[in-house]
Amino acid sequence: MVDPVPRIYRSLPGAGKIQVPGGEAPQLDTAVLLDIASFDRLESVSDWIGPDKRLIIIDHHLGEGPGGSMGFIDPSYAATGEIIVELFHAAGVEIAQEAAYCLYVAQITDTGGYRFSNTNPRSHRIAAELLETGLDVAAISGAVFDAMSRKKAELLKRVLERMEYGADGRLAWSHVTKEDTENIGAGKEDLDGLVNFTRNIEGVWVGALFSETSQGETKISLRSDNHLNAADFLASYGGGGHAAAAGATITVPLNKAMAEMIPRLEETLQRIKNEEQ
Repeated sequence: MVDPVPRIYRSLPGAGKIQVPGGEAPQLDTAVLLDIASFDRLESVSDWIGPDKRLIIIDHHLGEGPGGSMGFIDPSYAATGEIIVELFHAAGVEIAQEAAYCLYVAQITDTGGYRFSNTNPRSHRIAAELLETGLDVAAISGAVFDAMSRKKAELLKRVLERMEYGADGRLAWSHVTKEDTENIGAGKEDLDGLVNFTRNIEGVWVGALFSETSQGETKISLRSDNHLNAADFLASYGGGGHAAAAGATITVPLNKAMAEMIPRLEETLQRIKNEEQ
């Protein structure tokens, strides 16, 4: 991983074995990339994967994904963890409870606890199989969804205070500055999920969060209902993800990014509204 394991995932079996760049590169001839929509997201981890390495891609994001020697990419799966379950089946290997724990967390995070539009009957069948290993659903859901650090709570206050609306209430957006995160001492993981609060407002079709990652660089996170394909909208910015949830990081200052993106979102939503009439 590029960053240390986020706090909410540190209880996952095997989390303590995950390495981050900085030390000696591991000896390998094959690299397996999971849940990666773009090779750029590997950042410094890509230094471990030279051109002489065999690359296998397993992913469920929209788009072709990074090039590899071989792989399986299918956006019909709600989570890459679901594809891994299928691999267990294909290999005839029983899913142990420790593996089920990790796969279940992959599912619930990518489906928002089975609330997002990517949830399908197969998702529930797979969930049933994982639960049959004896997982403690309440404990897992509490650790993943309910626990919020004070730093994240402080960021959430700023996001809510700065909320703005456009496109006759169909668009909501907010922003977080680099100064915010530095003053609070917040990390990347404390920003996770904050964009959902922009989308959860009644009448909003698309929610956007603009996060200043450094001077001159901005991360854009979008959450959408079925009116706008968020991944398609951000594709021209080098972003990707899912129809209902996508992101992009652009080398543009925060204020300029907002000034460019918000009018385009408003125009797009107005056009969609006009087409529906």
